[in-house]
Amino acid sequence: MPTYRYEALRPDGGRDEGVVDASSAAAAVAQLRRSYDAVLDLKELAAQRERAPAGLRWLDLRRLSLLCRQLAILLRAGLPPAQAVDLAASQAPHRALRALLTQVSQDLAGGCGLSASFARRGGTRLPHAFLEVLQAGEASGDLAAAFSRLSDSCGRMARIRARARGVLVRLALLCAAAVAAVAAAVAAVPALAGAVWSLGLSLSPAGQASVAAARFCARYGWALAALAALLAVGLRLYGRTAVGAVRLSRLHLSLPLLGPLAQTAAVSQFARTMSVMVSAGADLPRALSTAAQNMGSACLCKQVLDVLPVVEEGQPLAACLRRCPGLPPVLVRLAALGEASGDLAPALAAQAELCDEAADALAARAMRRLAPAILCAAVLAVLALLLPVCAPLLTR
Repeated sequence: MPTYRYEALRPDGGRDEGVVDASSAAAAVAQLRRSYDAVLDLKELAAQRERAPAGLRWLDLRRLSLLCRQLAILLRAGLPPAQAVDLAASQAPHRALRALLTQVSQDLAGGCGLSASFARRGGTRLPHAFLEVLQAGEASGDLAAAFSRLSDSCGRMARIRARARGVLVRLALLCAAAVAAVAAAVAAVPALAGAVWSLGLSLSPAGQASVAAARFCARYGWALAALAALLAVGLRLYGRTAVGAVRLSRLHLSLPLLGPLAQTAAVSQFARTMSVMVSAGADLPRALSTAAQNMGSACLCKQVLDVLPVVEEGQPLAACLRRCPGLPPVLVRLAALGEASGDLAPALAAQAELCDEAADALAARAMRRLAPAILCAAVLAVLALLLPVCAPLLTR
């Protein structure tokens, strides 16, 4: 939202200077005329985004949910936004968050709007959906309700991300253990082959192949590791491009077991953000754009943003979402029911709840199937390396 610096004439004849946030110059004048007799000067300020406090990148969704809950309680108790933010800053355990809230409190004391101050001070460290919901709540005049919805939304999204991250961490640990077991087998193959040859025994072709593979890994293992690291860095850099992010996201969604989990989590975030934005009073195109950017999946985000112009033309939301192949039919039907009843937010919240339960089931199924598969693959690799070399010793 643009920020304007104004000079206005008070009813007693004095002059005031300050800043005001409004969607346009006309809206800023209309807002100022409620408190002043005349607006003498009005200039739009250039958008400023200062560097976020050091360490703010560690502000996860759980801390953000707690902050929103505190601010909602303080605002409902009747405190002005500046005092509520100042009190929350004094109780914040996180140093970077405390610094951010102190800066926001100073901006509020200087006449800056709450959403504009968070956008200016938080930089890109704060979620885009947080700033949009806060701006919509500020425009509707109910900041307490906006913070309450943000607290619930951030808390639920944090739990979904924690579950998905937990699955990936456990699978990564299993993969690391499997690689370590195979590496130990590779290191043991030359010693076992030496013992066989010291006894005057010969190795079968399979045993000779195991020895050759072990020697190759011992000689060029560092090159393979460096190649894998370069590939990982290259994929990460490619994923930062617009085309690369969409293609890698599409590949991620196509993976067995993990793909459906990622898709369900993205749809849950989309539905919950849409519900919060609509409840805060945002118009449908703005809510759709914010929810798409908060999905965490570039492929699904592109699908939703592609139908955004159709929504801006006034077409029904359900008809537009039906054009997105990555969104489930249940979401489309619930959106249609919400539009027909005139109460879209609860329908979208119900979809988010369904996705949360589905994500739990998918995470459990992924662990049940992938963990044994990784262990079996590691065991087979170790046996394929060691058995041909140990066979002469066992059959002697």
